[in-house]
Amino acid sequence: MKKPNVIVFDFDGTIADSQRATEKLFKLLSKEFGFEQTNSNGFDIYKEKGAQEAIQLLGIPKKKLPAIIEKYRTNMSKLSNTLKPIKGIKNVLTELEKNGFTLGILTSNSEENVNRFLKANKMDFFEFVYSQGELFGKDTIMKQMLADQNLVAENVIYVGDESRDIESAKKVNIEVIAVTWGYNSSEVLKKYKPNHLVNQPREITELLI
Repeated sequence: MKKPNVIVFDFDGTIADSQRATEKLFKLLSKEFGFEQTNSNGFDIYKEKGAQEAIQLLGIPKKKLPAIIEKYRTNMSKLSNTLKPIKGIKNVLTELEKNGFTLGILTSNSEENVNRFLKANKMDFFEFVYSQGELFGKDTIMKQMLADQNLVAENVIYVGDESRDIESAKKVNIEVIAVTWGYNSSEVLKKYKPNHLVNQPREITELLI
């Protein structure tokens, strides 16, 4: 593979160990927005099916998605400084920074939540944070990131844990490393054909350094 010099990370599930908090919020949101009765294990459906299919199976109207995402981000703001990093990811980020990589974050969570988490966990590795306020369409903010940071797609690699991360990166010709410790299972990720699939954080440094 051509070695990139910029590595952009997803946040939830990739850097932040937020699955337990997200699952609790999912249950609260399902009651508020009326999709709990569809399946009591809705979060598991999301993990095993990916976002698009899970939304259909759970019967969530797409018109409700913006309100659901906004409520999720608001509720997560109360928890973001209590979350911990994925085990081993801090060492990986340290090594990548030492080896001269430019590091960034592009996420569906809010920039405020991300910065609160980074400060609480003393993770001052990132030169920029981009926030996409919708569940889908990360490719749009990726294009903005490339333009704002004066980056060429072939010099960037994206690290994410969901099928939608893979889809978005491919749309803008950015290579993607899919990680199996996050929100989608390895079986789901394989279906979307990421450039690379890793099972442990240390594999990122083994791949890139």
